[in-house]
Amino acid sequence: MQQMQKRKQFIQTLGSLMIQRGQPLPQALTGVPIPPGVDPNASPWKNLEPSQTEVGAIRLAGKDFDLYKFFGIVFQTGGGMKAHQTGAWHNVLPLFDLPEQLPPPDSGSTAQFLARLYMNVLVPFEDWYRKNSIMNKGGNPHAQQRYPSSTSTGSSGATPQQQQQQQPNQSIQNAPQRLPPQHQQHQPSHTPTPGMSNMQAHQYNQMAMAQAGMNPNAGNIGMGGMHGMGNMTMSATPDPGNININGMNNSFGLDMDLETRKRKVEEEEEVKRTRQKTGRHSFPSASANRVATPSVPSQPPTIARTRRKITYVPLRHEIDSPGGRNLLNIGPELQRTANHRPLKAIHEWGQVDIDALIMSIRSRLATELSYAITTCSLISVVRDAAKDVPYLTIPQCPDLFDELLDLLEEIAFQGAEDVDDEFDDCGKANGPVQLLTVRDLLEIVQEEETKPFACLRPIRLGEVDRLSGPKQRPGGVVLSVLNIFRNWAGASNDNLEFMARHPSFTNVMLRLCGLASRKNGNTKIRPASPVLSLSDLITVRKDVALIMIGVTMEYRLKDVYEKSPSVGKRVTRRMFGFVSSAVMDPLEVCPPSALWSVPATADCALQIWTRFSHPDEHRKIIASVVPQAWLGELFRSFVYRLPVSAKDFEVITKDAWLGYIEKLIMSIYSLAFLAPPELKKKLKVDKSIGFSGVMLRVLRKFMMNPSQNVREFFHVCSKRGIEAMKLIDDEGEVVVDKTPTTSMPALSFGMGWHEVGEKKVESGFGMLSGFAEDITMSLMLSREVDNTMFGELESMIRVEF
Repeated sequence: MQQMQKRKQFIQTLGSLMIQRGQPLPQALTGVPIPPGVDPNASPWKNLEPSQTEVGAIRLAGKDFDLYKFFGIVFQTGGGMKAHQTGAWHNVLPLFDLPEQLPPPDSGSTAQFLARLYMNVLVPFEDWYRKNSIMNKGGNPHAQQRYPSSTSTGSSGATPQQQQQQQPNQSIQNAPQRLPPQHQQHQPSHTPTPGMSNMQAHQYNQMAMAQAGMNPNAGNIGMGGMHGMGNMTMSATPDPGNININGMNNSFGLDMDLETRKRKVEEEEEVKRTRQKTGRHSFPSASANRVATPSVPSQPPTIARTRRKITYVPLRHEIDSPGGRNLLNIGPELQRTANHRPLKAIHEWGQVDIDALIMSIRSRLATELSYAITTCSLISVVRDAAKDVPYLTIPQCPDLFDELLDLLEEIAFQGAEDVDDEFDDCGKANGPVQLLTVRDLLEIVQEEETKPFACLRPIRLGEVDRLSGPKQRPGGVVLSVLNIFRNWAGASNDNLEFMARHPSFTNVMLRLCGLASRKNGNTKIRPASPVLSLSDLITVRKDVALIMIGVTMEYRLKDVYEKSPSVGKRVTRRMFGFVSSAVMDPLEVCPPSALWSVPATADCALQIWTRFSHPDEHRKIIASVVPQAWLGELFRSFVYRLPVSAKDFEVITKDAWLGYIEKLIMSIYSLAFLAPPELKKKLKVDKSIGFSGVMLRVLRKFMMNPSQNVREFFHVCSKRGIEAMKLIDDEGEVVVDKTPTTSMPALSFGMGWHEVGEKKVESGFGMLSGFAEDITMSLMLSREVDNTMFGELESMIRVEF
C-alpha cells in the first residue's frame, strides 16, 4: 500500500512538473488534468501511447514500460548523467525484457530511445528532486514552502502561455543561485550562466547533450505512435519556486529508506565497538577518538546498489553491410592485390631442365622437393594452344616418371614390404564379405573430427612429427605426387598407355587405396600407408579412380600374371575390392528414383569394372581369384540398382542417367560371364534378387518403348541384358576355364545354346518359361530383335514335357 502511494505521488508530481514546463504528458498517462490554458496538442509528448492497464506506464515494443520503476533504477545507480557517461542504458533492457531494436514500424535502438526519454522527461524531475532533498537536509527555511498549483496562473497573474515563454529564462537564471555547494558537484560541467537568452540556453543544451553522447537534433523517437514529435532538446531545470507539488513529501519515501539504512549501519558499528571494549585486550575506543578529533560534517550515505540481472553478451564484430561482408573493403583489397606481381606465364619460365628436376627429387631435401613437385605440377597441366597437345608427355621423360613413383612409394610406405591389406583379406575369405565402403570411411572421419578437443591430440594420424624439424607433411607429398599422375592421365593417350604398361604403377596405386589388415586381433581402422589419415585416404581413392578410368583401357593383367602370379592375384583382388567398396554401399544400392543424382563414385567404379573385366584374359583370372561369395554380393548390388518403377524409367531417360544404366547392365553381363555354375544356379533361383523378373521388365521398357530414339539408344543394353539372362540360364555350362595356365577356349559370349554354329539340344525349363506367351507376342516380334537375340529368347522360354 505504501509503495502504491509513492508511485501515485511520483506520477502526479511528474505530470505537474511537465505542465509547468509547457510540455504536458497525456492525461491518461499521469492522471493530472491539463489546465484550460495549456494546449496538449502542442506538446512533443502528445503521441506517447499510455498503457491500458496501469497509470504511469507507456507502451514500448509491445510491453508496458513503468516510468516509476525506470526512474528508481537509474536514480539509484547514479542518475541520468552517470548512465550516459558509463553507457549503461543497455543494462536497463533486460530488466524490462525489452529488445535491442524497436519493432516496425519504428526503427532505431531501444537504448537510445530510453536515453532520450530519461534526459527530456525525467532529468528535470531528477534535478528538482535532488535540489529539494539537499535543501531539506541543510535546514533551508524555504524548503517547506508551498508552491503555486499547476492550475493557477502564478503570483504575477501571467497566463500559462506567458509562463511558458518566461519560464526558461527564469529557470536558467535562478537554478544555479539556489543550489548549495553540496549539490554543485552533481551538475554537468557546462553550466549555463545568468543572463543567457533563449537561443543561448538552447545552444547550451545542445552542447551538454552532445557531450553526454546524445543526438541534440533527434527527430522522431522510435516508438509506436510517436512520429512527428519534432526536434527536442533538454530544457533547463525549472525553478522550484514556480512549481506546486500539492503539499506532498518531496522524498517519495526514498529519504526514509536512506535513514533506515543509516541507523542499521550505526547500530552495527556500535555492536562492534562494544565487543572491542569487552575483549581480552584493551584498545582505545572509537568514541575517545571521536571526542579528540574535531567534528567533521558527515558525508551523505551512498545508496546501496540493488541486485541486477547479469546478461553475458558475446563479443562480435558488427558490420553494417549486406550479407555480413564489408563491401566497401572489397575494392581497396582488389586494388592492392592487382599491384602485386602476377604469376609467370608459360613462355616466361624459359627452359626447364628435366635432369635438374630428377636430381632435386633424388636429393630428398625439403626445399628441392618443393621446387621439383611444384614445377612438375605446373608443366603437367600446360598444353600447347596451337596444337592442343601437352608440352610434356611421359614418354619424353620416363626417368622423371620413375623417380616420382619411387618417391611416392618410399614416402607412403617407408620401405615396408607389400603385405596383404583389407582387399586381400576379403579375397581370401570364404564367408560373408565385410568391406568398409566409402560412406563408412566418411562417417568414421566425421565422428573422429567432431569429438571434443580433436585438434589438440599430440600427433594425429598422418601428421608430421614436430620434433623432426621443418619439412613437408609426408601425406601432403603423397597427395601432390598423386595429383601430378592424375594430370598426366588426363592429358594424352600416350601417358595412359605408358602408365598401363608400367610393371608396378597399377599395384602401387591400388595399394595406396587399401586399409591395413584387421586380422590377428588388430581392430583399429587405419590406412595401409602409415603417413595418410582417413581423410587423406578418401582423397586418394578419388584421384586413383580418375586415373584408373583411363589406365584400365590399356592395362594387360595377363602380362603381369605371367611374370609374377602373386602380384597378378594381388592386383586382381585389390581392383575388385576397390570397385566393390564404391558400389556396395547399402544406402546407395537402390533404384534411380531414390537418388538425387547419378552417384559419382559408383559411376566411376562401374566404368573401371567394365573396362577391367572386358578382356577374356582378365575374366579368366578374376574367376580363379575372387571367391563366389564376393561375386554374388557384387551381382546383388548391381541388380538392386536397376530401374523397376515407372518413376525410375522416367528418370533414366535424362542424359545424365543414360551412361550409368549402360555401364550397369554391362557390369551385370561381365559378372554373369565369369560366374561359376554353382553361383549361376544360386542366382537363378534366389527370389531375394529376382533377377529374371527385374531384367524382363527392363527389356520390355527398352524394346517396347513408343519412342524410336529410346529404342535405338537402349538397343545395346537390351542385347547385353538378354545375353546376361542366357548366361545365368545355362547354369551347368562353364564359359570360363578357371585354370589360368591353360589356353582359353573359344567363347560364345552368352550364346550358350550355340556351339560354334552347331545347335545344342537343351533340356529342362528355361528361365522365362512362365512368360512364354507374353514374350512370344511382344518381345520376339519387335523390330529391334535380331536373329541372335530371337534364338536366345526362344531358348529361355523352353518347357520340358
